[in-house]
Formats: sequence, structure tokens, C-alpha cells
Amino acid sequence: MIVQRRGLLVVIAGCALVACSSAEQVSTTDPTRSSEATTTTATPATTTATSTEPSTGACAADESEPAQPPNHVDVGTTIHYSRVPPVSGQHWAQWPDITKTLYVTADRPELGELVHSQEHGWTIVWYDATVSPADLEDFAAEIESVPKLVVVPWTAEDGASFPAGKHVAFTHWEATGVETGTEWRKFCAAADTDAILGFAERHPYTDAHEPSAP
Repeated sequence: MIVQRRGLLVVIAGCALVACSSAEQVSTTDPTRSSEATTTTATPATTTATSTEPSTGACAADESEPAQPPNHVDVGTTIHYSRVPPVSGQHWAQWPDITKTLYVTADRPELGELVHSQEHGWTIVWYDATVSPADLEDFAAEIESVPKLVVVPWTAEDGASFPAGKHVAFTHWEATGVETGTEWRKFCAAADTDAILGFAERHPYTDAHEPSAP
């Protein structure tokens, strides 16, 4: 089920996109995976998530917790993220070339790339296996004008399931708060246009560590 409310206009200022740093790489095609990729584990924080707005309808309140250090690791490294979905922490030294709003399992960027994108200000809408990509096409069309907003699948191979009754999650990595920034998450029972537009307005890409990077 998708909840849509047409006619809502959200204007978010854009800024020129430039390279993150010469030490980083951008992926324009599927990167070659090494058969000897190393494995690292993102260290969980001991803090408790907090809510910043009341729970309404099929969506829970926004949740926040301190972000983890933005350490770069080699492309192909397997990273086990303890938080679901991942927002911050270790990530690949290359970011993906995001060219559309809606991705499916076959063409979705790697988790290590998507966390890097969140360092650059991207907000991600994750949908689990109970949601058909075909059912998200209208939802994606409603939000495609919002800068740095992408919809991607969350699979069983990625990590634990979303909370009971929730099948869609929004995530964003804000630079303010503690030194490493703040993680933001919101879980919904279905893809809700008003909910994601409100989330993107409260957590714009301009508040990220590197908002000018792609």
C-alpha cells in the first residue's frame, strides 16, 4: 500500500556538486569485487535513540542517535553494520553515481557506497522485500524533484529486519550534534509521500558533512 498526497510542493535549495576529495573515488559502473575482500564491523554506540516528533498514522517518530566515525575502507571490503539501516560509520572510499530515483535489488549500489552518499547529504528511502518496486513507481515520481533523495531496497542479506509492522525506512546523516554528527531514521508501514517530504525538509542535504559532493 502506498499513501500519496499530490499537490505538495517542497522547494529545497541546491548547490553545485563538486568532488569530495582527491583521495576518494566515484563509481560510474558496478565496481569489481575482490575475491579476497577484507571484513570490518561497524562499532555500535551505547546511546539510546530519541524521538523528536509524535508518532502519527503509519509512521513512527523521527529517531536520532550519535553518528559513528566516517572512516574510509577499501572498495570491496565487507562491512557488517549493526544499525538498521546503516547511516554512518565505515564506508567505501568510493561513492556511487546515483542517476535515478528508484533502484531495485539488481542495480542497487553497495551498502558501503550508500553510507558514503549519506555523508554527502543524500537521504535514503529503504523498502523491504514485502514491497514491490512496481508499487513504488508513483511514489518515486512524486519525490524525484527533491535534491539528493533516492529509493533503494533493503534485503535479508543486508541485515536485520525493520521493526514489526514497518516496511519502509528513511535515513539521513546530519553533520551537527556530536563531532561525528547525528543519525536520523524514520520507519513507516508503507511509502508515504507526505512523510518523506516532511523528513527531507527537516533534514535537508545542506546539513551534511560534505553537501557539495555528488
